[in-house]
Amino acid sequence: MNPDSTNEIFVAVLFLALCSYGAKVFLPMYVEKELISEWHAKVNFDYIILPEEEVLGLNHHERQQISIDHIKEFADTKEIPCLDTFGDFHLSALIYDPPTANNELEIQLIKSSLIEVQATDVRVDDTASGTSGA
Repeated sequence: MNPDSTNEIFVAVLFLALCSYGAKVFLPMYVEKELISEWHAKVNFDYIILPEEEVLGLNHHERQQISIDHIKEFADTKEIPCLDTFGDFHLSALIYDPPTANNELEIQLIKSSLIEVQATDVRVDDTASGTSGA
């Protein structure tokens, strides 16, 4: 990994995986401290997924690190669990060293997901609204 920037491929892979699973995913293009409460009021998200491990390991990214702190403070006040793209989902290991075969639990999860999720069930709204969050 480059110690000077985040890698959007991890966000894209996680976004696609969650949508494929049938999760409703709210993905703001840019996180602003002042708007996160408003977004939560409108969308009522249950979890926050952050690249905390990745961002805290970056050089010269104090603003991103402060943003992570603000989001975590908000999550704590609302009792919203925060998950880490690397620590909780192990994306780096899955991408750079993918398993050669699925274990039994993964096979059952794939089968149950394919049965329960129909193409018409998943909706993805994509926007590039700039930095206002509007």
